[in-house]
Amino acid sequence: MVDPETSYSSGGRLGGPYGGGFSLYFAYGSNLDTAQMRSRCPEAVPLVSAELKSHRLSFQNHANVLPARRSSVQGGLYLLNWRDGQALDHYEGVSRGYYERVYSFVSWDPAKILSRYLPSIDHLPVFFYRMINQEQYRDPSNSYFGTLLEGYRDWGLNERALMKTTIWGPKLGSLISDPPTKRSKSGVQIWRLYRDYTKTDPVPPVRAQEVRV
Repeated sequence: MVDPETSYSSGGRLGGPYGGGFSLYFAYGSNLDTAQMRSRCPEAVPLVSAELKSHRLSFQNHANVLPARRSSVQGGLYLLNWRDGQALDHYEGVSRGYYERVYSFVSWDPAKILSRYLPSIDHLPVFFYRMINQEQYRDPSNSYFGTLLEGYRDWGLNERALMKTTIWGPKLGSLISDPPTKRSKSGVQIWRLYRDYTKTDPVPPVRAQEVRV
Protein backbone atom coordinates (compact mmCIF):
# COMPACT_ATOMS: atom_id res chain seq x y z
CA MET A 1 0.00 0.00 0.00
CA VAL A 2 1.13 3.54 -0.73
CA ASP A 3 2.75 5.33 2.22
CA PRO A 4 2.78 9.08 1.49
CA GLU A 5 4.30 9.94 4.83
CA THR A 6 7.57 8.15 4.05
CA SER A 7 7.72 8.19 0.25
CA TYR A 8 6.64 11.67 -0.81
CA SER A 9 7.12 15.29 0.13
CA SER A 10 4.31 17.34 1.58
CA GLY A 11 2.00 18.68 -1.07
CA GLY A 12 1.06 21.74 0.97
CA ARG A 13 -2.37 23.23 0.73
CA LEU A 14 -4.61 22.37 -2.15
CA GLY A 15 -4.33 24.85 -4.99
CA GLY A 16 -3.99 24.62 -8.80
CA PRO A 17 -7.29 25.80 -10.22
CA TYR A 18 -8.12 26.01 -6.53
CA GLY A 19 -5.21 28.36 -5.68
CA GLY A 20 -1.49 27.95 -4.95
CA GLY A 21 -0.42 26.10 -8.11
CA PHE A 22 -1.69 22.63 -7.15
CA SER A 23 -4.04 20.29 -9.01
CA LEU A 24 -5.62 16.86 -8.57
CA TYR A 25 -4.50 14.16 -10.99
CA PHE A 26 -6.35 10.89 -11.57
CA ALA A 27 -3.92 8.15 -12.66
CA TYR A 28 -5.27 4.96 -14.23
CA GLY A 29 -2.29 3.67 -16.20
CA SER A 30 1.38 3.10 -15.48
CA ASN A 31 1.56 6.19 -13.25
CA LEU A 32 -0.26 4.13 -10.64
CA ASP A 33 3.16 2.57 -10.04
CA THR A 34 4.37 4.77 -7.20
CA ALA A 35 8.06 4.15 -7.94
CA GLN A 36 7.60 5.40 -11.51
CA MET A 37 5.51 8.34 -10.35
CA ARG A 38 8.14 9.28 -7.77
CA SER A 39 10.80 9.43 -10.48
CA ARG A 40 8.62 11.64 -12.67
CA CYS A 41 7.00 13.81 -10.03
CA PRO A 42 9.08 13.76 -6.82
CA GLU A 43 6.73 16.00 -4.85
CA ALA A 44 3.45 14.35 -5.82
CA VAL A 45 1.30 13.23 -2.90
CA PRO A 46 -0.86 10.08 -3.26
CA LEU A 47 -4.25 10.83 -1.77
CA VAL A 48 -6.84 8.12 -2.26
CA SER A 49 -7.92 5.38 -4.67
CA ALA A 50 -10.73 6.63 -6.88
CA GLU A 51 -13.14 5.67 -9.64
CA LEU A 52 -13.90 7.39 -12.94
CA LYS A 53 -17.47 6.53 -13.87
CA SER A 54 -19.02 6.22 -17.32
CA HIS A 55 -15.66 5.21 -18.83
CA ARG A 56 -13.84 1.96 -19.53
CA LEU A 57 -10.16 1.09 -19.65
CA SER A 58 -8.63 0.34 -23.05
CA PHE A 59 -5.17 0.07 -24.56
CA GLN A 60 -3.43 1.51 -27.59
CA ASN A 61 -0.04 0.16 -26.53
CA HIS A 62 -0.49 2.47 -23.54
CA ALA A 63 -3.53 2.81 -21.31
CA ASN A 64 -6.45 4.93 -22.45
CA VAL A 65 -10.01 5.56 -21.30
CA LEU A 66 -13.10 5.59 -23.49
CA PRO A 67 -16.66 6.72 -22.72
CA ALA A 68 -18.85 3.78 -21.74
CA ARG A 69 -22.13 3.67 -19.87
CA ARG A 70 -22.41 1.37 -16.88
CA SER A 71 -18.60 1.06 -16.71
CA SER A 72 -15.94 2.63 -14.55
CA VAL A 73 -12.15 2.87 -14.38
CA GLN A 74 -10.11 2.30 -11.23
CA GLY A 75 -7.30 4.65 -10.40
CA GLY A 76 -5.46 6.72 -7.84
CA LEU A 77 -5.67 10.40 -7.02
CA TYR A 78 -2.45 12.41 -6.66
CA LEU A 79 -1.93 15.99 -5.53
CA LEU A 80 0.52 17.73 -7.90
CA ASN A 81 2.25 21.06 -7.67
CA TRP A 82 2.70 23.16 -10.80
CA ARG A 83 6.25 21.92 -11.47
CA ASP A 84 5.31 18.25 -11.30
CA GLY A 85 2.22 18.90 -13.39
CA GLN A 86 4.35 20.38 -16.16
CA ALA A 87 6.80 17.49 -15.95
CA LEU A 88 3.96 15.00 -16.23
CA ASP A 89 2.57 16.79 -19.29
CA HIS A 90 6.00 16.31 -20.88
CA TYR A 91 6.15 12.60 -20.04
CA GLU A 92 2.63 12.05 -21.38
CA GLY A 93 3.39 13.78 -24.69
CA VAL A 94 0.84 16.58 -24.39
CA SER A 95 2.89 18.97 -26.55
CA ARG A 96 3.30 16.22 -29.17
CA GLY A 97 -0.43 15.60 -29.39
CA TYR A 98 -0.30 12.11 -27.89
CA TYR A 99 -2.39 12.65 -24.75
CA GLU A 100 -4.53 15.58 -23.71
CA ARG A 101 -5.69 16.73 -20.30
CA VAL A 102 -9.37 16.18 -19.58
CA TYR A 103 -11.12 17.56 -16.49
CA SER A 104 -13.90 15.62 -14.83
CA PHE A 105 -15.11 14.33 -11.47
CA VAL A 106 -14.23 11.08 -9.74
CA SER A 107 -15.62 9.31 -6.69
CA TRP A 108 -13.76 7.86 -3.73
CA ASP A 109 -14.23 6.57 -0.22
CA PRO A 110 -13.26 9.30 2.29
CA ALA A 111 -12.34 6.59 4.78
CA LYS A 112 -9.47 5.51 2.49
CA ILE A 113 -7.75 8.89 2.21
CA LEU A 114 -4.02 8.33 2.63
CA SER A 115 -2.61 11.77 3.35
CA ARG A 116 -2.93 14.11 6.30
CA TYR A 117 -2.22 17.00 3.91
CA LEU A 118 -5.57 16.64 2.24
CA PRO A 119 -8.25 19.22 2.96
CA SER A 120 -11.80 18.76 1.75
CA ILE A 121 -11.80 17.99 -1.98
CA ASP A 122 -15.47 17.20 -2.40
CA HIS A 123 -16.94 18.50 -5.66
CA LEU A 124 -13.57 19.56 -7.07
CA PRO A 125 -12.64 18.57 -10.64
CA VAL A 126 -9.61 16.42 -11.33
CA PHE A 127 -7.68 15.94 -14.54
CA PHE A 128 -6.64 12.77 -16.33
CA TYR A 129 -4.95 12.05 -19.64
CA ARG A 130 -6.81 10.75 -22.68
CA MET A 131 -5.36 9.82 -26.04
CA ILE A 132 -6.18 12.32 -28.76
CA ASN A 133 -6.21 9.74 -31.56
CA GLN A 134 -8.75 7.08 -30.63
CA GLU A 135 -7.42 4.16 -32.64
CA GLN A 136 -8.09 0.44 -32.61
CA TYR A 137 -7.24 -1.56 -29.49
CA ARG A 138 -3.59 -2.60 -29.33
CA ASP A 139 -2.19 -4.73 -26.53
CA PRO A 140 0.35 -3.24 -24.13
CA SER A 141 3.81 -4.71 -23.87
CA ASN A 142 4.58 -7.18 -21.09
CA SER A 143 6.75 -4.61 -19.33
CA TYR A 144 4.06 -1.92 -19.49
CA PHE A 145 1.38 -4.28 -18.26
CA GLY A 146 3.69 -5.43 -15.48
CA THR A 147 4.19 -1.81 -14.37
CA LEU A 148 0.43 -1.30 -14.42
CA LEU A 149 -0.04 -4.43 -12.35
CA GLU A 150 2.45 -3.14 -9.78
CA GLY A 151 0.46 0.09 -9.63
CA TYR A 152 -2.75 -1.78 -8.96
CA ARG A 153 -1.04 -3.51 -6.07
CA ASP A 154 0.39 -0.23 -4.75
CA TRP A 155 -3.10 1.24 -4.51
CA GLY A 156 -4.94 -1.92 -3.49
CA LEU A 157 -7.06 -1.95 -6.65
CA ASN A 158 -8.93 -4.91 -8.11
CA GLU A 159 -6.41 -6.89 -10.16
CA ARG A 160 -9.10 -9.26 -11.42
CA ALA A 161 -10.93 -6.33 -13.00
CA LEU A 162 -7.72 -5.32 -14.75
CA MET A 163 -7.27 -8.85 -16.03
CA LYS A 164 -10.81 -8.86 -17.36
CA THR A 165 -9.91 -5.85 -19.52
CA THR A 166 -7.24 -7.77 -21.44
CA ILE A 167 -7.90 -11.46 -21.01
CA TRP A 168 -9.89 -11.88 -24.24
CA GLY A 169 -7.31 -10.15 -26.43
CA PRO A 170 -4.35 -11.75 -28.21
CA LYS A 171 -1.91 -10.54 -25.55
CA LEU A 172 -2.41 -13.32 -23.04
CA GLY A 173 -2.83 -15.90 -25.76
CA SER A 174 0.66 -15.12 -27.06
CA LEU A 175 2.05 -14.81 -23.56
CA ILE A 176 0.94 -18.22 -22.34
CA SER A 177 2.08 -19.90 -25.57
CA ASP A 178 5.67 -18.68 -25.08
CA PRO A 179 8.07 -21.17 -23.52
CA PRO A 180 8.59 -20.34 -19.82
CA THR A 181 12.32 -19.80 -20.36
CA LYS A 182 11.59 -16.86 -22.68
CA ARG A 183 9.34 -14.98 -20.32
CA SER A 184 10.34 -11.76 -18.61
CA LYS A 185 9.76 -11.18 -14.90
CA SER A 186 6.67 -9.11 -15.71
CA GLY A 187 5.51 -11.83 -18.08
CA VAL A 188 5.64 -14.37 -15.27
CA GLN A 189 3.60 -12.02 -13.07
CA ILE A 190 0.95 -11.76 -15.75
CA TRP A 191 0.95 -15.53 -16.28
CA ARG A 192 0.37 -16.10 -12.56
CA LEU A 193 -2.48 -13.58 -12.53
CA TYR A 194 -4.00 -15.32 -15.54
CA ARG A 195 -3.75 -18.65 -13.73
CA ASP A 196 -5.42 -17.24 -10.62
CA TYR A 197 -8.13 -15.58 -12.68
CA THR A 198 -9.02 -18.65 -14.74
CA LYS A 199 -8.22 -21.22 -12.05
CA THR A 200 -6.33 -23.19 -14.68
CA ASP A 201 -2.69 -23.80 -15.55
CA PRO A 202 -2.34 -22.88 -19.26
CA VAL A 203 1.27 -24.15 -19.30
CA PRO A 204 3.43 -26.15 -16.90
CA PRO A 205 4.41 -24.22 -13.73
CA VAL A 206 7.39 -21.89 -14.05
CA ARG A 207 10.30 -22.55 -11.67
CA ALA A 208 12.29 -19.57 -10.43
CA GLN A 209 15.51 -20.72 -12.07
CA GLU A 210 13.78 -20.88 -15.45
CA VAL A 211 12.92 -17.20 -15.52
CA ARG A 212 15.18 -14.84 -17.39
CA VAL A 213 14.95 -11.41 -15.77
